[in-house]
Amino acid sequence: MFFLKNRLNVVALVMGILFFLPLQAHGELGLKERQAVETFKQEKYPQLTTAINEAAGFDIEIKIDWDSIAAGGVGAQSFDQWQKVFFDPIILAFKAVNIDDSTAGSLKKKLKKIEIISTGKKYLSQSSPPTYSDGTITIDDRIVNVNSVKDRAKGIQIALEKMIGARPHVSPYKATLDSLYTLQYEEISRILSRVHWLRSQMDKNKSIKIPWISVYLDTGHAFEGEIIDFRTDRHGNSGILLYREKKMNLTYIPVKSIQAVTINTLGFNDKEEVEATSELIRALSFGNIKVSPAKKPGRLVVKRKAHALGETLSQKFGSDLSVSVAWDDLPNTDETMASIHMLLDDIEAVFNEFLSDEALRQTLKKKIGSIAIKVAQKIGGSLEGNTLEIYAVLDEKDVTCLNRKGIQDLINRNL
Repeated sequence: MFFLKNRLNVVALVMGILFFLPLQAHGELGLKERQAVETFKQEKYPQLTTAINEAAGFDIEIKIDWDSIAAGGVGAQSFDQWQKVFFDPIILAFKAVNIDDSTAGSLKKKLKKIEIISTGKKYLSQSSPPTYSDGTITIDDRIVNVNSVKDRAKGIQIALEKMIGARPHVSPYKATLDSLYTLQYEEISRILSRVHWLRSQMDKNKSIKIPWISVYLDTGHAFEGEIIDFRTDRHGNSGILLYREKKMNLTYIPVKSIQAVTINTLGFNDKEEVEATSELIRALSFGNIKVSPAKKPGRLVVKRKAHALGETLSQKFGSDLSVSVAWDDLPNTDETMASIHMLLDDIEAVFNEFLSDEALRQTLKKKIGSIAIKVAQKIGGSLEGNTLEIYAVLDEKDVTCLNRKGIQDLINRNL
């Protein structure tokens, strides 16, 4: 009897454990995460909701799945990351759409609620806008590429304009701004710094011509001239001095206010100047405009570069990562080798951006063990097992490859 009673107690205990397990396994936050969420709600959230309502022109119901947002853990940068990923893009999108009373009225009629969630399955961007249904816009995003605020805002703007049936606002510089919409402050700063570097080379090479620059600001204003100085203060903020000789104008412009850049004068003569200009053109166009280097690399040089890239990424990953190219499928032409050389440069640049974030580095390390450049019928790529495959399409003598933005989107889709 005693034995039977104890067996019944054990069975009851096991059944009780099984009953409660599903409740405990439902992604409940730990104490640290719960405290972080409550602190954010008290210190940051009220100001952010006020900013959203002011930008929209009316009060909107906002529903947030805090558990999903904090599920990945919290750290010193979490509050800043949450604001940049989930809130700042909404504010910017409303400011872009809400250009008159008619638009504001349409928004108020049709938009009733914003839902924010982070399932880890989607990445919000201009090419992947949020969904809209029954008066609710659902923003489902991952906490990656936190500085891509403008790209996220553009995605939300597209959804809002589609919801109210508005025609997109056309800027005088729409073509330029669209092509550079995701250009980050660091990239603009690097480009302008490179242009200014040409001035320092004038003493060495008298034939160098300083490019004529047009910069388009987030206020809608535009300025043009020669960059005569580029400086960065102790806080990391950069600025340029533009000089226009004919009008004797000297203008100081903070780099953070610049949305687009045009290099108007490219009258360079020698090899060094052409190569410097080629780098600028490729950076400005995200690799869409391909300018072959003056001296085209041979297959041996490109093979060495692929091997070196594998070693470099292995060191940054902290584990072995190989880079392979389907050499037998590629024609051994100057144009093809130059294209693969540029593709390797772009792969390195994109991975360097991702690897600067420790959380992303760990994710990439788990998912990607090799990179394979292959020939296919359609440009693109996929993650096969732990191999990131990048597909190039053959022409007669050349090959068309993904640009930097395409590589970045490919990785984002597979993280």
